[in-house]
Amino acid sequence: MMFLRALYSVNALPETAPLNLSLSAGLTALKTRHCETNCILNCPVCYDPLNKVSENLPFAHHLNSVIVDRLEGGVLDELNPVMVLGNGNCYGYKV
Repeated sequence: MMFLRALYSVNALPETAPLNLSLSAGLTALKTRHCETNCILNCPVCYDPLNKVSENLPFAHHLNSVIVDRLEGGVLDELNPVMVLGNGNCYGYKV
């Protein structure tokens, strides 16, 4: 271990790979508290191999919410308006 640290410092290399740093930064920006309980179809943080990487990362702070259709995985916006059922679930009219 000491040899690797000396090798990294002599060659001015970071101890963690730049890919790991970039991946951690991207997953932190996308991770929400919803990712722990419910898996969303198109969420990269909910994808099983990346979920294990993001376990120890902090949650993102989102000021603007985005509603995602649980069935089709698309964003609910003015092109696909929200339909709320009596049980509180939100779906798009296009489904």
